[in-house]
Amino acid sequence: MALRSFGAESTGANFIRMAELIVESKQLGRYYDHAGVTRLGMVVDLESQFQEWTGRRYAVAQASGTQGLVTALNAVGTAGREVVVPAYSFAACPIAIQVAGATPVLVGCRPDLSMDPEAVEHAITSRTAAVMIVHMRGRPSDAAVLTKVARSRGVPVIEDLSQFDGMGDERGNPDAGHSDIIVFSFQSRKMLSAGEGGMIATNDEELFRAVTQMTDTAWFMREPHKNWPEPKSLPGVGSRMNEATAALVLSQWADVMELAHRGREICAELADALSGFLCQGATDETRSVGTGLTLGLRVRTASQAQDLVATLRSRGYGVYPESAGNAEAHTFRGWPEFVRFRSRIEDATLASLGHLDTAVLLQVQPEWDLASRDALVRVVRSFA
Repeated sequence: MALRSFGAESTGANFIRMAELIVESKQLGRYYDHAGVTRLGMVVDLESQFQEWTGRRYAVAQASGTQGLVTALNAVGTAGREVVVPAYSFAACPIAIQVAGATPVLVGCRPDLSMDPEAVEHAITSRTAAVMIVHMRGRPSDAAVLTKVARSRGVPVIEDLSQFDGMGDERGNPDAGHSDIIVFSFQSRKMLSAGEGGMIATNDEELFRAVTQMTDTAWFMREPHKNWPEPKSLPGVGSRMNEATAALVLSQWADVMELAHRGREICAELADALSGFLCQGATDETRSVGTGLTLGLRVRTASQAQDLVATLRSRGYGVYPESAGNAEAHTFRGWPEFVRFRSRIEDATLASLGHLDTAVLLQVQPEWDLASRDALVRVVRSFA
C-alpha cells in the first residue's frame, strides 16, 4: 500500500452534514453570516478541540501550516536575527524563517534522525531569536531536552508538529507542553487533511494576542479584543481559516484518532520484533519507538538501504522519499539553492545527514493483521 493521507480518506458523511450547515447559515468566513452578524462556528469549535487535545490555553486557526510558522516566528520576534532549525525538515521551515526576516541556522540530526540537542546548544549565539523543533514523520525529537537547552540560554522554542503523523502519548496527545508555541498543518498529505490550513497553540497570553493580531487584521474591531494594546511585533496581513476548512478537519477527527491509536500499537509491536534494525538514538535507544506511525529502520550500508526500499515498494509498502538518503524536499540536500544560500550551516550538519543514507522510513498501516506484520518482519530480517 502506498503512502496514505488518513484524513483525506476519512472525509465523508460527517463533512457533508457540516457543509450543509455552512450553506444554510450563509457563513463562509469565521466572523460574519449573510446579515453581518457575528456568531460562533466551525473554526471556533476546531480551536476548542485543539485546546483540549494539546492542553494549551489558546489556539488560533490558520490558512496554512506554513503561514502558521511565519505567524509564530513573527509573534516571537525573530526579524533580523537567527533561528536554529534542523537540516532534516521540510523546506517550508527555513523558508518561513526567511519570510519572517530571520536567518535559518541549520543543525544536524542524531542516528534516530531526531534534532540533535548538542548541535542546537552549539548553534545558539547572542543572535539567536528562537529554536524551531521539527518532528519528522511522526518520529519525535526530544522536545523536553531541546526546550531545556534553549531556555537555559534565554531562547524561546517553536515546535513544528506539521508532520506529527499520529505521534502521541498513551492518551494520543501529541504535545507534552514543553515549547512556547506549537504549529500544525492540514495540508493534503497530513494526518488531518483539509487540502490547506493550520493551527497555532500556546499557553502564553502575550503570544496569543500577537498571533491573533497577525491572523485577523480586524482584531481591533472584535469586542473581546478592543482593549488590547497594539502589537509589538510585525503587523499581519490576515491568515484566517474559513468555516469549510474547519469542517473538513472536524469531520475527520474521530476516525483519524482511532486509526492513529491502532497504528501506534502496531508500530510498537513491530519495533519489538525488529529491535536490531531500528534507527536508534545516541543516548536513549528506546526513546521515540512506537510514538508515531513511522517505523525507522537501519541497515548496514547505503546500497542495502536502497535495495530494502525497492523491495518494500515492490510489495506495496509505503516508504518515505528521503529513505536511503534520496535528496528531496525533506533534507537540506534537496532544498532549493535560494534557501541554502540564505542559511547558515553548522559544520557537523552535512555529515549528520549521512544517517539517512542507511535509513528506511516505513509508514505503518493500522489495518495490518498478524500475517501482514509477520510478512514485513521476514522481509526486513532478510537484510540482516
